[in-house]
Amino acid sequence: MKVTIEHQDVSKGLVFKENLVEVTVSVEFTEEEEAVISKFKLKNYVLLKRTPHRSLAKKYTPAELEDLFNLYVRNIIHQPNSFLLDTPADAKNYDDELRGALKNLKAHLTSDAEVKKSSTFEL
Repeated sequence: MKVTIEHQDVSKGLVFKENLVEVTVSVEFTEEEEAVISKFKLKNYVLLKRTPHRSLAKKYTPAELEDLFNLYVRNIIHQPNSFLLDTPADAKNYDDELRGALKNLKAHLTSDAEVKKSSTFEL
């Protein structure tokens, strides 16, 4: 698994300009990792529960927020995923959470790739 995370300042809005930070993650999975994702149907696995920046949070119901903004494995397979945050500090915190979630995914994929061998022991 090869991961690239980029941070970029962006301005949104026509009349009321809003300065935000866009964090984009790109993940290149190995063939083996993609096979594990497919075999165990992990595309709908939630990597990270995310809350949108304040101007978007007002526009959606809690159920819509969960479906639209949570980061699923399907969101990062064969495509980058971008997320807008209010401040650079929020972006750094998100980056840390994202790294942790991806490490957990890697561990999950690694453990699912191998079946534990039989062992005999005495107690």
